[in-house]
Amino acid sequence: MRIVIVDDEPLACERIRTLLAKERDVEILGEFHDGRSAIAGIQELKPELVFLDVQMPECDGFRVVERLTELPIVIFVTAYDNTRCAPSKFARSIIFSSPSIAIGSAKRSIADAPKWSGAAISIAA
Repeated sequence: MRIVIVDDEPLACERIRTLLAKERDVEILGEFHDGRSAIAGIQELKPELVFLDVQMPECDGFRVVERLTELPIVIFVTAYDNTRCAPSKFARSIIFSSPSIAIGSAKRSIADAPKWSGAAISIAA
């Protein structure tokens, strides 16, 4: 699975990389630390999956998704309880309410992505 990581916190990026290192079928294409560079990088690299921080300065994760012309599967990563503010138009999104990401749960949900009907999904990590 081709993946991009977007988070303005270096420790959060490191945590995601550490969790992904345990997976066999993962290729990290790039890492971005702000929304503007993430938009350009995601459009250029065309990942299948993006780990995307919700709260970043200047351009938050929701704005990043709104500006993408092709929407990969997005796992919103946040240390805050933002699940209630997730716009329902993010049909291919998974909302995590904590930075402790359960990769196994994400993979099971990603496998079901074609079945999603338009609502964001909240997974307790």
